[in-house]
Amino acid sequence: MVTARGGRAMPILFLCALACGLVAGAACDSAPVLPENRRPFLYLVLNHTAEIDQATVQPAFLLTMVHADSFVYRGAESFEMRLLSDEATFDWTSVRVPGAVPFEWPGPPMEEANWVLTGSADSVGGAPPSLRPGDTYELLLETEGKLIRGRTTIPDTFSISVLERDGGRVAVWPSVDGAAGYFVDALGDSIRGHRPQTDTTFRLTPEDTAVSVQAGDPHAFRYSTERDARQAGIEGALGVFGAIQGARWEP
Repeated sequence: MVTARGGRAMPILFLCALACGLVAGAACDSAPVLPENRRPFLYLVLNHTAEIDQATVQPAFLLTMVHADSFVYRGAESFEMRLLSDEATFDWTSVRVPGAVPFEWPGPPMEEANWVLTGSADSVGGAPPSLRPGDTYELLLETEGKLIRGRTTIPDTFSISVLERDGGRVAVWPSVDGAAGYFVDALGDSIRGHRPQTDTTFRLTPEDTAVSVQAGDPHAFRYSTERDARQAGIEGALGVFGAIQGARWEP
């Protein structure tokens, strides 16, 4: 299960965006045929967590695209992230050796990521690092002699309310500081939603029993919604360095 803080599950749009970014500029209905491309690719969205080895972790993909359906895990000489306000540093660790990436269209699951966030200056006793809403983080990564830089700010926390309106129920939430848009899941016997929106309301059906909203910063939202977005929030590589913030309502 791919999860995000405060929410149930990240929309599949983020995983589709991963695949679309890897084959940037091509239609994502099926795997296109592209020439070999050895550019680095990074997918790192803060608060887009995953379950790896029975632990919830903050993962990242650092890859090399060989062909549209062939990817290789990529190592790094350095992988640094720091908090802009006080320059506290965060440690990233490689958890997979370079080699072929298990790939099924539209993209590998987050559990197959090859880097995880393992600690920070304020972590105690191996506790997971704390990523705080409203904080800005800088990334500096060197891989095979190439520099990748990025900066992102985590959207603020928020809550969801459900109101009676026009004979039905409507989920509402405030405009979230630092967010460019939202992904909504209405949960019941099935899951509805996933589509990006900038509106802060979502009409529910009688069958819906819970609502999950993920607020995406401008980088994460743009990369997930614009088909031709090859880079968002980073320089020196394809992909994205962004952040999300989640909230959930259930009676």
